Amino acid sequence: GAVRCIALPCQKRSAFAKTINEHPLHLQTLADLDTEYLAGFLLAFKVVELLGKEENNVTNTDEYALFRLLLPLAKLYTAKQHQAVIAEAMECIGGIAYIEDSGIPKYYRDAMALVIWEGTTNVLSLDALRAIQKENSFFPYVDDIKKRLASVTLDSLSALKEKVSLSLANIEEYLPMAMSEGVDFIQAGARKFSYSLAQTYIASLMLEFAEYSHSYNDQRALIATNRFCKRNLVPLIKPYETYRNNTRLLFEQAW
Repeated sequence: GAVRCIALPCQKRSAFAKTINEHPLHLQTLADLDTEYLAGFLLAFKVVELLGKEENNVTNTDEYALFRLLLPLAKLYTAKQHQAVIAEAMECIGGIAYIEDSGIPKYYRDAMALVIWEGTTNVLSLDALRAIQKENSFFPYVDDIKKRLASVTLDSLSALKEKVSLSLANIEEYLPMAMSEGVDFIQAGARKFSYSLAQTYIASLMLEFAEYSHSYNDQRALIATNRFCKRNLVPLIKPYETYRNNTRLLFEQAW
């Protein structure tokens, strides 16, 4: 909704002798926001699909385990997305978006509530770890992505498909290593690990949707998928003891 609310004003508001929708940099910003919108939408509605199955008692064991993992991932990732997107949207609209009477500042306050209410980003990252450990959710997660990637056959998506496959392989390599390092290690890296899980899963959903959209001669999803997949899908950190000690040092000693 934040992206859509900018579309009409940018066709009417003028700056530097032309409407702002004629400025390439402004259009670039809107396109990036629209990419985030699609990414969050696909993840959220995958969870909606699994939730519907769960409520109707038709999920199998793997689907329930996947649902249990995707639920905290979707909440933590889309809440952060919303926070960033609404802030960027306010900047695009300009000063009026800062004025309380416009009603827009409420959206930003609500965005802050999303990252706090029903679990902060850190709490939900640890919840994702619990789903992996208690519900054995990781293997259904990996299998679901691999099946989805196998269904993508469009030549123009092959390079992106390869990147997502590599991202998944990096995640598969990271998890057993992190677990072998102990609780402190895996918890210290849980936030970045959760982002990696969410972004790689989203990328697989976007590839699937791009191929579907292509069959209807709609190239927008392919463009958005290309933009999303070109980012660092696996922003993992490896918090070994030295890294954790340095983190503690930064926390304990004020500048």
